[in-house]
Amino acid sequence: MPSVSTSLYPMGTAPSPAICSRHYCLRRAGAGLLQFTEQPKVASYALIALAILEQLHIRFRQVWWLTRQMWGKRAGSEVTLTIVDDGIQTQNANMQTVLL
Repeated sequence: MPSVSTSLYPMGTAPSPAICSRHYCLRRAGAGLLQFTEQPKVASYALIALAILEQLHIRFRQVWWLTRQMWGKRAGSEVTLTIVDDGIQTQNANMQTVLL
């Protein structure tokens, strides 16, 4: 299993070794399929692409989360925030939330 350098991650928090081994295994499986099979190479390239995507997810954790939020269906919608003595209420086109 590859070692993880904590200097690459925000606030010195490196991902767990289990997460690192997942993209390592995907990359190895894709390379193995490319080298040892005569089948169409679509599956191997898909596994390698998943491994690269997983590595990007680990390296850019906070940016990844923000991008997913911006691509969501509620991104950019207008929210009405109401603060009263009973609690806080938020309302947008899709849902209404009340915090007491």
